[in-house]
Amino acid sequence: MKLANYIVGSVLIFTAIPCISQREEALKIAAEKGDAAAMYDLGVYYEGELGSENHQDYPKTIYWLRRSADLGTPSAMRELGVMYGRGNGVQQNFTEEMAWYKKAANSGDDIAMYYIGHMYRLGNGVSVDLQEAAIWYRKAAEKGQSSAMYMLGKMYDEGLGVSQNFQEAYFWISLSDVAPPIGTKGETDRIAHKLTKEKLIEVQERTKSWVSTHPKIHWTP
Repeated sequence: MKLANYIVGSVLIFTAIPCISQREEALKIAAEKGDAAAMYDLGVYYEGELGSENHQDYPKTIYWLRRSADLGTPSAMRELGVMYGRGNGVQQNFTEEMAWYKKAANSGDDIAMYYIGHMYRLGNGVSVDLQEAAIWYRKAAEKGQSSAMYMLGKMYDEGLGVSQNFQEAYFWISLSDVAPPIGTKGETDRIAHKLTKEKLIEVQERTKSWVSTHPKIHWTP
C-alpha cells in the first residue's frame, strides 16, 4: 500500500518521509482537512502498515477507514471488509466482510472483486458457489487483476463453476504470468499438451492481443 502525496499548507509530503511520527502528523493534518485519500492512508498506518508496526491501533484504523469510505473511497471500503474478515478492531463478521467488498466492487475495485470470488469459492459467510466465484474472478480478471486471472484459469482447467475448457485455462493462466511473472510456465506447458497445434497458436495470439488492448495487468497477494 502506498502513501499518496499531499499538499499541507506549503509543504509537500512524500512517501519517503523518514520519520514515522512526522508521517503520522502529516497524514492527520491532511485527513482532518477532508482529504479522503489521507484518511485511508492514516487508517492503513494505524493498521500497522507503512512501516508503522509499533503504532498499531485498530480502533483508529476503523475510524479513519469508515470516514474515507463514507467519502466514496473504494480501497477504504475494501480494507474495512478485510478488517471484518480478520476480526481486527471489530468482531469477526463474514457478512459485513462481504458487504464491504461488494460496496468496493460496485465502485470498481478489482481487488474486492477478487476477494468476493474467494469468499464464494471457499464458502466464507456464504454457501459455496463456484459459478458465482467464477463470475467475480472474471470481473476482476477483465480489469487486469492477475491473481483473479490465475484462479479463473484454474477453474477452467478443472471444470469448477465453468465448463472445462483448456483453451480458456491456458489463456487466463498465461495472462496471469505477465506482470509480474508468478511462475506458471509449468502449468501452461501441461495445458498446452492438451491442445492441438492450431488451438495453441490461436490462444497464444489471443493472449498477445489482450495484453495490447486491455488494462495493464497487476498483481495482488
